[in-house]
Amino acid sequence: TLPDGADAGLFVDLDVVVLQDLNLLWDEFACFDARQALGMTPEREYGDPNYRPVRFPWPIAIPGGVNAGLVLLNYTRLRQAQFFENLQQLFTPRRSWMKWGEQDLLNVYTTETPGSL
Repeated sequence: TLPDGADAGLFVDLDVVVLQDLNLLWDEFACFDARQALGMTPEREYGDPNYRPVRFPWPIAIPGGVNAGLVLLNYTRLRQAQFFENLQQLFTPRRSWMKWGEQDLLNVYTTETPGSL
């Protein structure tokens, strides 16, 4: 469940190297539009010489998919959208081929819920 009494939070994966003060990210919530519940970066940027198109067995919200290493979460909007209930419904039929865990699941979620990203 989402933390009671909190409006927003950050998810930082264990393999993320933090080079600046994470407090700077809180300002990014002001850039969210009225529907946006999640903030993530593209998995790989076009134009990057190391970019290799990722082949997903489902449609993705943005080219290359999203990276779940660092996620900005608007808890208020996620509660309203019944986020965890929706994740469970999306995960159950796909669990056998999801290789990258939460990253695969968040790619499916952002595709299935336009405007959340």
